[in-house]
Amino acid sequence: MGCNESSRPWHRHSVASWSVVQTEDITSISMRRLFAILVLFAAVPASSSRVAAAAPGQVSVRAHGVKLTLTVPRRVYPQNALIAVHVSLRNVSRRTIWEAPMVVGYCYRVDFLVDVLDTKGQPLSPLPPAPGPYPPCPAPLPYPLHPAQTLSRTVFVVLLAGRLRATANVNTLSGTRNYAGMDLVTPVVTVTLHPASAPAVTVQTPSNTVAVVAKPPDAKGPLRYEQWSICGVGGARVLTWSTAASSSVDAGCLQPREWHLVAGWVNYPVAFVNMKSPTASIVLTPPFSATPYTIHVGEVLEVKVLLLGPGEDVADADSAYLRLLSTAAIGAEPVRYDWRWQALKTGNTQITINRQYPSGLQYVIRLHIVP
Repeated sequence: MGCNESSRPWHRHSVASWSVVQTEDITSISMRRLFAILVLFAAVPASSSRVAAAAPGQVSVRAHGVKLTLTVPRRVYPQNALIAVHVSLRNVSRRTIWEAPMVVGYCYRVDFLVDVLDTKGQPLSPLPPAPGPYPPCPAPLPYPLHPAQTLSRTVFVVLLAGRLRATANVNTLSGTRNYAGMDLVTPVVTVTLHPASAPAVTVQTPSNTVAVVAKPPDAKGPLRYEQWSICGVGGARVLTWSTAASSSVDAGCLQPREWHLVAGWVNYPVAFVNMKSPTASIVLTPPFSATPYTIHVGEVLEVKVLLLGPGEDVADADSAYLRLLSTAAIGAEPVRYDWRWQALKTGNTQITINRQYPSGLQYVIRLHIVP
């Protein structure tokens, strides 16, 4: 045949073997042709749709010279789990794009928002809205995102539902001296949620009111939390995810009028605390009656006094009958003092308020505490 048989080992096979090898060769030729056809199809530009779903757990949107991508690490989580998702904004243009942080809560600045959506597409929050007034916040300055540069952030969310969406704000007038911010929103990522128990939480009052959260056996990393509370003095406003030094979170005062806390470890269900102290049974303002006021054990008494001049009023009460919950100076000067006491046991007692102005003026509030 004029061929080197050592280079064609299949020549040593029988005729039947030849037929098999020949068939395999034809098949490999067909596969190569099919591969070439697939390569040609791959080279054809895809649809011009600006929204694309990538790998499982990842979606992106491309507009205004940038690409916004939301990545969820897993597709199955416990219900109400705290998870960390990844959001990135990449400049895919040849010019500098300006990205503007967004302002949330009490002047917190965030580069991206990640919303957990209900079945109607409305954002869900693990905390009720914090009460105002909110301070005026200066608009955050946008910063440049140069060609091929990527801004990446880790964002924490609680899976109250299984649908997530990311938002960024970009300048649609990049290349000019003007700024026109526009929200860029990704498609929705859907995850599957399975029932799971929340960690146990215990509320204690050693000095301030504290919530102690039981750590799941396999959980790693620190306890993360958000909270807000209303106190006569002090209180808490932590409306972005923060790290606790231990497994406990302080409400910011001994007896908060209202306290809302969500806390947990990444990839595990969170614990919730939603507390409201009893509504004050009596709110007293001058002039005070000479007849004793009747109040029940456990009820709360609020006293509000306007300041008539400089100095601070001093209130005195018997701690065996009344526990001081809070003292608040209201207003910038201040212009009013508020006190809150809780009745502890039955009996007759009184509260004495010594006015600093005019000097020597004294208020006496007589109380009759009943079961």
